Amino acid sequence: MKVDWFYAGRGTILPIPEIVSQITRFLIQCKLSCAFGLRLIRCGGIWLFLTHSVNSDVLTRLWSRIGESGVAWKMPDPIIGRMNVLCASSRHVSGMYLDGGEELGEILLPQRYVPANFVTGSEIEVFLMLDSEDRLVATTDRPLAMVGEFASLNVVETTRIGAFLNWGMPKDLLLPFGEQAQRVAKGDDVVVYVNFDAVSGRLYASSKLNKFVANTAPPGIVEGSAVSLLIAERTDIGYKAIVNGHYWGLIHASAAAAVPFALGESRPGYISRVTPDGLVDVTFDPPGYGKVTNAAKRLEEVLAAAENGFLPLHDKSTPDEVRDTLGLSKKVFKQAVGALYRGRKVRLEKDGIYLVKSS
Repeated sequence: MKVDWFYAGRGTILPIPEIVSQITRFLIQCKLSCAFGLRLIRCGGIWLFLTHSVNSDVLTRLWSRIGESGVAWKMPDPIIGRMNVLCASSRHVSGMYLDGGEELGEILLPQRYVPANFVTGSEIEVFLMLDSEDRLVATTDRPLAMVGEFASLNVVETTRIGAFLNWGMPKDLLLPFGEQAQRVAKGDDVVVYVNFDAVSGRLYASSKLNKFVANTAPPGIVEGSAVSLLIAERTDIGYKAIVNGHYWGLIHASAAAAVPFALGESRPGYISRVTPDGLVDVTFDPPGYGKVTNAAKRLEEVLAAAENGFLPLHDKSTPDEVRDTLGLSKKVFKQAVGALYRGRKVRLEKDGIYLVKSS
């Protein structure tokens, strides 16, 4: 029986070179190829040694030889709908077979994805999915989103069973009618969660986001933390964003008005408030940026009232010139200019600042 295992050894018990040498000598004694040897990884102060396709009786002898200097764990099986590092087991006329473990067996990597000089025993990172004939295959292509992830995907076709989405793979991703929060049409962009049906082995999308997004933040989330945001829904008081791919955050209308964005857009943000019951408010601006937002609003108003929407202020203006014109410090002025520039509301020239007229 072939299995994959981790060995973790602590350098304080055996010197790392001695552990490597001991395991290598033992594998050679067992007549195992170096292709099935070791890869050394350091993780949290622990050294991980990865061996490939070693017989279980060999492992039993190996662990007893090493004694108390380490512990073994079985490697997790490959996951359909995710990227996996797999080992080539045999060549086929249609490509290369990869070792998918006891559960998935041999998985074909079609010839067009097989790298040059790729041989049995070599490792490769692949995505696992069903092909058009519902056969499990591997590909080196990476989708726009994998199982357990959210993304904004474009509808390329609608049929009697649902909508098909472009997710960067040759076979489009199905968004079944039963998983649609609201009906979609060809050309729409829709925020979805990529899921796996264990019964059929198929991957599918769902726009019923509340099934997969937590209403409250996990413990340890604090105000001011930098986060990733996926703008997913519009509400009466602002926009709902998926924070760090796990929980909801609210962007209030006042914060949303300062920076232009689109539904389905991903961008960095910050936690602005965490309520006692775990609800989260988020913003695009870092902590303490409130005064900058107010300064940007004032600068925009002054520009709107100025002739030709122009102020002769720039990076080389003195602090006194800035303060006399706007009543702001030069530091806050520069931050306000930056905020308006990111919002595409001003144009910066050598002679000063111009307000961009909305079309």
